[in-house]
Amino acid sequence: MKRIITYITLIIIFTTLGFLGLFNQPKEVPSKDILNNTYYLFNTNTGEYESMMITKDVIVSNVSNLDLNNCSNYTYNDKTRIVKLNCGRAFTILSGTTDTLALNMSDKTYYFYKDKENTFIKEFNSYFKESKHIFETNTNELLKTKKITFQKLTELFNTQETNYIYVKPNSCDYKCMIIESKLNTLENSYYIDNKDITDFTYINEEKLKKDLPFFIIITNTGSYYGQENTISTSKYIEFKGFQMEDLKSYLGGTNEEENN
Repeated sequence: MKRIITYITLIIIFTTLGFLGLFNQPKEVPSKDILNNTYYLFNTNTGEYESMMITKDVIVSNVSNLDLNNCSNYTYNDKTRIVKLNCGRAFTILSGTTDTLALNMSDKTYYFYKDKENTFIKEFNSYFKESKHIFETNTNELLKTKKITFQKLTELFNTQETNYIYVKPNSCDYKCMIIESKLNTLENSYYIDNKDITDFTYINEEKLKKDLPFFIIITNTGSYYGQENTISTSKYIEFKGFQMEDLKSYLGGTNEEENN
């Protein structure tokens, strides 16, 4: 009888230990190169840098296309490299280092970078279908053909057409480059440096101090050639991300503007 009790006791002990071992398995997590790094993804629609960080316990992400705002806890399968989140969503980690992270969700691949400049260049090249360097080179060449002097600017007041003069600020981000690439789609468009019109009395001095691109629009308001040519408006060009398809629609007042 004692032997039977001993056997039963041993069975209970080993069974309990087995269950304890089963439920206390170490949690599988992605590579240590990935954990606790903040990776960035440039959003071409908003112009914002979104981010993701994976720790051994949770995922913190504000990436709009992934829709993980209500997700945090996760499980990870090291063999399949699939991450399953508590909200029912899942993605596969394709590759990851301390500097880069690539993942696939819903048959779309997303590339993240620890350096913001790298994700910007990646998304820029993908959106415009050419390298940022080539895009910038071509834009600079176009700008040379559009550039005018202050004297030429004053002469435009004696023309019959509506003229659009792009004023480039002393300091400007990628948005200037996008605007400049579209100047050839705008009839009677020109370009002049900010510093070349500091004495131009038609433009508010405060406008010149802002590092924002804007257009001077010269309109013939008279009934015959050369009569009453005036600056009808001067507009900042503001848009989000890379989303600026039709330059003329912005000049027509569909964007946020600040008039002279």
